[in-house]
Amino acid sequence: MRTVTNYFIVNLSLADILVTLTCLPATLVVDITETWFLGNSLCKVIPYLQTVSVSVSVLTLSCIALDRWYAICHPLMFKSTAKRARNSILVIWMVSCLIMIPQTIVMECSSMFPGLANKTILFTVCDEHWGSECW
Repeated sequence: MRTVTNYFIVNLSLADILVTLTCLPATLVVDITETWFLGNSLCKVIPYLQTVSVSVSVLTLSCIALDRWYAICHPLMFKSTAKRARNSILVIWMVSCLIMIPQTIVMECSSMFPGLANKTILFTVCDEHWGSECW
């Protein structure tokens, strides 16, 4: 059962579990309360993990499609191996982790009402701040 497709399917299932664990609880709390209660450090970590897990899912599905395309269109030219699948999965995770680093840098907690910033945690949002925006 250690086929190339099964390696990709296991990786896809792990990424989907990570999507469920990172997206569901945080998004549910923010959607219900309209406030970010989890602090500035988790404001950077949770969106990063959310985007990494979605990226891993998409890239894994793309690799499955590419592998199947080669198997169907070029069956004699391309030999899919378990080692190649494991290396592809490693590259998928590394690329996903690297391309999402800028999001971690720009995510910050801020108050919707700056006058209440020191009095309450309510009305706090976790949002991207890209520096000086000239519009």
